[in-house]
Amino acid sequence: MIIGLDHVELWAKDIEETVKFYTEGLGFKRGRHTLTTRSDGATHDQFCVTMGDTMIEIFQADRGRAANDINPQRMGVNTFALRVDDMAATIKTLTERGVTVSREPRRGGTFIGWRAEILDPNGLSIELREWKDGDRADKPGWQAGSDAVTVLYAP
Repeated sequence: MIIGLDHVELWAKDIEETVKFYTEGLGFKRGRHTLTTRSDGATHDQFCVTMGDTMIEIFQADRGRAANDINPQRMGVNTFALRVDDMAATIKTLTERGVTVSREPRRGGTFIGWRAEILDPNGLSIELREWKDGDRADKPGWQAGSDAVTVLYAP
C-alpha cells in the first residue's frame, strides 16, 4: 500500500539556475539528469535532486514540453508522488475504495519500477511510484530503462 511521499515535481523557468539553487544553495545532492523523448516527439529535461530520502524532480517549464502538458506561466510545484510497496495491490485496493485511476500502471521511463496516476477530488493528478531492483534517484551507475530516455548524468 502507500508507504510515504516519494517526490515533489517542480516546474522551473531556468532549470540550470534552479538545480544550482537546490544543490549549492540548499545542500541537496545532484541525482540523475535525463532527457526524455515521447512518442509524439516532445522532449523534456529532468533533474533529480535529493536530500536523504527526499527527492525533487525539476523540469524545464518553457521548452520541449507538449503544449497540453505544461503552462509556461505556472511555475513551482506541479504535483507530488506517493511511494507504494506493491503497485498491483495498491491499485486494486484504491479502486475498491472508489479512487479514480487516471493512468493505469506502466513501467517507469526514468526509473526502474512502476508508475500510475490517481485523481484527488479536485482533479489533482497524484503519481504512484513503486521502485524496483534497488533503484533510486542517486543510484551510482544507473542506466535508463527506456530507449526514449537519454542519460545526461548519473551519479
